[in-house]
Amino acid sequence: MTATQRRITVAVCVIVGLSLLMAAGLTFLVAPMSESLELPDAAVEDLLAIPSVAALIAVFSAGQLGDRLGPRRTLVASGLTFSLGAGILTAAPGGLLAELGIAICAAAAITMQIVGVSLLQRATVDGPAQVSAFTTYGAIFPAAFLVLPVATAGLLGLVTWRIVPLIWVVAGLVITVVARTLLAPDEAEPDHLGRTTRGPEWWTPLLAGVSLAGFGRAFAEVGQFDQDPRAVGTGLIIGAAAGGICLLILRSSSHPGLSLAPIRPAVLRVLLAGVGLVAFVGLLTFLSITLEYFYDMTPFDASLAMIPAQIGAVVGAKILATQAMRRWTGLQAGRYLMLGIALMVLGLLAVTANTPAWYLVLVASGCSLAGMGALTVLNTEVMRRAPRQSTGAVSSFRTASSSLGGALGVGIFGTLIISTVQVDSGEASVTTAQLDQLAASVRLVGVGASVVAALGWLMLTLAERRSTANQQAVAT
Repeated sequence: MTATQRRITVAVCVIVGLSLLMAAGLTFLVAPMSESLELPDAAVEDLLAIPSVAALIAVFSAGQLGDRLGPRRTLVASGLTFSLGAGILTAAPGGLLAELGIAICAAAAITMQIVGVSLLQRATVDGPAQVSAFTTYGAIFPAAFLVLPVATAGLLGLVTWRIVPLIWVVAGLVITVVARTLLAPDEAEPDHLGRTTRGPEWWTPLLAGVSLAGFGRAFAEVGQFDQDPRAVGTGLIIGAAAGGICLLILRSSSHPGLSLAPIRPAVLRVLLAGVGLVAFVGLLTFLSITLEYFYDMTPFDASLAMIPAQIGAVVGAKILATQAMRRWTGLQAGRYLMLGIALMVLGLLAVTANTPAWYLVLVASGCSLAGMGALTVLNTEVMRRAPRQSTGAVSSFRTASSSLGGALGVGIFGTLIISTVQVDSGEASVTTAQLDQLAASVRLVGVGASVVAALGWLMLTLAERRSTANQQAVAT
């Protein structure tokens, strides 16, 4: 890495790491906050759902912002916006302003993450520097979720809950300073579509985000304990309506803001599908729930038990992904690690109601190791193939694919896991028969996740063969 590339990598990792403060700590913040604000159960559920909805709504607009305004300007504005949202939450007298503050923070955070990846690609382009930058970036996420939830829970035992979002305010200001100090001013580059007059409209990116959020919320609601058919139906209707309007505008607009041109290459679309499949088989949340019911753990205890799995994810993102990309091409590394996921999740076939906790943690650690390794490799390869003037747009599609895959995983695998237990007045009441059913569901999830990962391996294998054949044809 050159000094400039190292400086940009450090800046992006600091910015993105701080942007994860809310996502990593909100679960523990909600309980004391809802008690203080006297929020009903429905409002508490909304507080937990809002971040993913707001992030998905903003996902395509964020990429366009980065490409049109420049990454430095966008990151500076996002840091200030994050502080604004956190400030609203800190001073919130009731649920409405609390929800608004969380939504603003979530939209700002996803923007920083999308633009951060775009900036890394512009700075490193290809080669060893790109591998080092993207594997370091990939390790930030599991490292944050290893440290920040425990730190938030510990802090809430000492101070009032309003101190936590106040810390987020400071984090947003730090993000702004880091972006202004460590990042060079944005270059004045011509429009990548060759336009010299009117710029692209903003409706289609926004509507595409609303559509994705609607479908994602519907899929996630399917996997909830207290599934609400109306919420599922509403999400599907909103998703379909927003998507339909978006398509109409795309067909009639001469300057569409959302374009599929950056992801036109077939290999790039396969890689994006691979990103979604890795997110689909992300099983840490479900295995953490399983620990809670098998061993009567609190969510905090289960999160502590999963520390080895989070460490495995860090090792997978930084070390395993680095070695894989140094040894093989991106497509080869991605398919080998996909095969690794397919084999690791088969360890769930040995789970019974009497399985010791260490075994579940061991399987979760192996899945995290291969999963984060594969995700980091695929993210790197996706961005390597992105057109230079559309790195923000491609980063948006990458994030959207991951989010949609995760939502589908929650809807399908989550339903299999939680449908075997009962919830009475907010407390789990699990019989011996249900524990046996839960173990059977875990085994079924293992089979399903292995099949999905094997499908990803097959897709990437075919894409690699097609890419190799095309290269040979060009050479001859």
